[in-house]
Amino acid sequence: MGYFGALVDKDFKAVYRSFEIDDRDGDVSIVVASSVGYFFGLRQWNISLVKTIVSEEVLYDNQKPLFGKLKNDLKNFYKVRYSAEMYD
Repeated sequence: MGYFGALVDKDFKAVYRSFEIDDRDGDVSIVVASSVGYFFGLRQWNISLVKTIVSEEVLYDNQKPLFGKLKNDLKNFYKVRYSAEMYD
């Protein structure tokens, strides 16, 4: 499974909080695109802690462009790093 991460901005935090009712005030610092969906979590030193996994199917239409860019960054990373197409 490949993945590509980014720092969380206010738009990603808003999506996280829409899915995590019990942790609306909780902190997230990274969002990761992977072949199975999107992970929200915390980065502490060299350790990444996953708090929530969201599949693409549960995203609202207005959220998909934000995550689509992250997914495209993952695909481009695979092309540059491995000279290969990434699976969809």
